[in-house]
Amino acid sequence: PLLDSYQKIKMLYAGGYLWLVYTHVEKPGILCQMDPITGETISSLDLIGDQGRSKGDVPVDMATESDNLWILTIRQLIRIKLP
Repeated sequence: PLLDSYQKIKMLYAGGYLWLVYTHVEKPGILCQMDPITGETISSLDLIGDQGRSKGDVPVDMATESDNLWILTIRQLIRIKLP
C-alpha cells in the first residue's frame, strides 16, 4: 500500500507487526498493520474518517508505549490499543 515516496509515511515495529501511517495530504491518517515477514497488509484503519479532512488531520509522527500505539496529528493525539 506504499505511496510513491517514503517521505509520505511513518513506520515502526511494535507488538510483532509493522505499523505504517500515511502522512501525505492526499490520504492522511490511513493506518496499516502489516506482517513484518511477508509485507502483507493485515488490517487498515482510517483514523480520520471521510468527514472534513484538513491539514490539521495529517499525522506527523507515531510512537509506542507499553501496549499502546500513539499517533500525533497537528490537532490531536490518538491512542490505539495494540492487539
